[in-house]
Amino acid sequence: ISLNILQPLFRGAGRQIAQENLIQSEREAVYGIRSFVRYQKNFSIETTEKFLQLLLIENRTENYKNNYESLRDTRERIEMLAEAGRLPPFQVDQARQNEYASYQRWVNAKNSYVSQLDSYKVFLGLSTEDVVMLDEKLLEHLVEAGVALPDFTIDEFVENAVSRRLDLLTDYDRIEDAKRKINVALDKFKPKVNLTARVTVPTETE
Repeated sequence: ISLNILQPLFRGAGRQIAQENLIQSEREAVYGIRSFVRYQKNFSIETTEKFLQLLLIENRTENYKNNYESLRDTRERIEMLAEAGRLPPFQVDQARQNEYASYQRWVNAKNSYVSQLDSYKVFLGLSTEDVVMLDEKLLEHLVEAGVALPDFTIDEFVENAVSRRLDLLTDYDRIEDAKRKINVALDKFKPKVNLTARVTVPTETE
């Protein structure tokens, strides 16, 4: 049985230098996990924001539609009254202009909604041909329930962000990585002196 031993005495000596590659690999794995978790959170928030924005656009489009239908009915009544001689003709023209302007606002809002909906589908990785149904009751529930104000101060918010924000924690850790790598780089300036030993133990065979 033979055993060879190589022990650096100056350059490359010490646990910190020997384990640097392993330590850095482990920390890079942690950084990757943090980055993925942060991406998940950001994606969830962005998805929710886009969804709520779609609900608002849909609600606004519906309001424009209702306004147009109301002005259309008003225009029809004014036309009937004008034909009966109870209103002057200029009021008919004004009612038609109001109806037309309202119709244009409704069409523009509807086109904007369709465009935003298609963008949302693409954002989710869906085809624009896929059917997505929005729950209008959700917006009504949010309006009725209201939005609760956060129960913390700005200072508490900043302190929490500094201590728990994943990308910031990674930046702090990378500073520590840089400090370690300075020591590793300084180790390269040391002379290379190794202690080599060989131990042989004879064995008996029958």
